[in-house]
Amino acid sequence: MQPDFRKRTRAIYALGFLALVGLAFGWFVTFGTGNFFQRTLGTPFDSLGLSLLRGEVDIPDGAVVYEAIRSAGKNVIYFGPFPALLRIPWLVFVPDTFGKLAPLLCWLGGLFAATALFVLFWEACRQAGAGFSRGTALLLALIFALASPILYLVAVPTIYQESILWALGFSLWTIAIGYRALHRGWSTAALVLMATCTAGALLSRLTFSLPLFGLLLGAVFLACWRRRGDDSPRVPWRGLALAALPLVLAGSFCLWYNHARFGSPLTFLTWQGYELESAQVAKTRAELGTFNARRVPFSLGEYLGVHGQYVTPSFPYLSPWTPARPNRVNLYFSDSAEAMITIPMASPVLLVFAGLGLVALIRRRPPALTYAALLFLGQVAVICAWYFITYRYTAEFLPLIVVLTLAALEDPWFRSRRLVQGAVLAIGVLSVATTGISTARLVMYQTGIPESYREQLIQTLGKGR
Repeated sequence: MQPDFRKRTRAIYALGFLALVGLAFGWFVTFGTGNFFQRTLGTPFDSLGLSLLRGEVDIPDGAVVYEAIRSAGKNVIYFGPFPALLRIPWLVFVPDTFGKLAPLLCWLGGLFAATALFVLFWEACRQAGAGFSRGTALLLALIFALASPILYLVAVPTIYQESILWALGFSLWTIAIGYRALHRGWSTAALVLMATCTAGALLSRLTFSLPLFGLLLGAVFLACWRRRGDDSPRVPWRGLALAALPLVLAGSFCLWYNHARFGSPLTFLTWQGYELESAQVAKTRAELGTFNARRVPFSLGEYLGVHGQYVTPSFPYLSPWTPARPNRVNLYFSDSAEAMITIPMASPVLLVFAGLGLVALIRRRPPALTYAALLFLGQVAVICAWYFITYRYTAEFLPLIVVLTLAALEDPWFRSRRLVQGAVLAIGVLSVATTGISTARLVMYQTGIPESYREQLIQTLGKGR
């Protein structure tokens, strides 16, 4: 019997999904109070939003701690401007929210990313037919929303996390829209939506947008090219021109934004004038490079390994927040203690799905998913070549893991093995618990946390570090 994946049924499941995820995200980001405006977490994006209204890009002194770059006598930030653009309507119509919007916008960004996961897995289970049920689609979406770095990005609404969170959401939506069009047919609307999401990722975080341009090119090829005997409609040229519009607008804005910050339209980041760039750090950076391909295998070991330093002998047995620097190699030059725990220790189900998907890709070689996986593998390689290791960067692995999961769900072997499915989903439920514990331990020592909430976490989970 085929499961019912009709629109009405999807809406009911979607509402239930958003209610569960929204409550979980809201509890973490508001410390269980439900008040999204109870604290001020710095004002860099708020200040940038007001500057953009004036046609400027600088922020006042003190708007950001440690992360400002002094350029042409003004303070600028290197983060993507999308969170600042989101704040403009709020600051215009509700000016009292200045400096208090980060928790709410991170919560909305988390729901934005989570909704893409629901749409994606609902479509994947629908295409599988009798292989998966509606409950499977719901459980998959819940696992990837609550047992992944998304929970941490929402729970710690800092300047670092917010840009990554929105970029990740745009990346997941691009995958979801493309996957749906791959199975149901390409249209102008699909290309426009994919291009809009790519533009959003470009304005949020460059590393997420790069593979999306490759996905969009592949989508244009599939939308325009037809095999002999294929009479399905092609996307017209005016549709392609319409899809190019959001990219032109976002690209033009980026060129202006870069030029206004650094004097060059193609400069997305410079370390000249960076507050934390001491003479010694600058010298080491010149020797080792901001990006270095030799770091890739060591960084992969840090992100994907199982390390005893994150384990404690007492409950809850996980202890993140260790200095994230591989001491065995002299390739990293940041000594900062950053929030870190590896993917398989916080969310083992992600590595299980990635392994199943990789085997499926090797065995079946589906062209579209293989192409997408290679693009997102490039994104992982770029972040692993970076000079810094931290848990928030594990979000850069998520698009690749999602694509590999789609390959696993399409594999007839996996679809027909109910016992294997049950075991993997059970690991997923366990991963929700381990991710929640890890996130709570990471949140425990964040600034601005009410002492009563901190004490509650300490009593439940121990002192942590």
